[in-house]
Amino acid sequence: MTTLTKKEFEQGLDKRITPLTKILSQTTALLTHVLEDVSGLKTDMKTVKDTLESHTITLDAISKNTEISKAESAAIKARFDRHEQWIKQMAAKLDMKLES
Repeated sequence: MTTLTKKEFEQGLDKRITPLTKILSQTTALLTHVLEDVSGLKTDMKTVKDTLESHTITLDAISKNTEISKAESAAIKARFDRHEQWIKQMAAKLDMKLES
């Protein structure tokens, strides 16, 4: 059994630790880039979310206006039909023939 001196032990340890330190440095650099990319993605997703919310609000307003327009059109058609019926009744009472 050989006995190692403190200096030999430290040199052997340094020999094994040096490659690990390089790997740790590279891993840290890669993780830094990943964190920057994730931060950019968060910003992009916030922008997409805000845009989607804006579009949803716009589409809701368009949908509401369309429903209002349909209701108004139905009311106008009903009124027109009543007026047409009244005109036909008046023409019948006055013995008039209506032309198309």
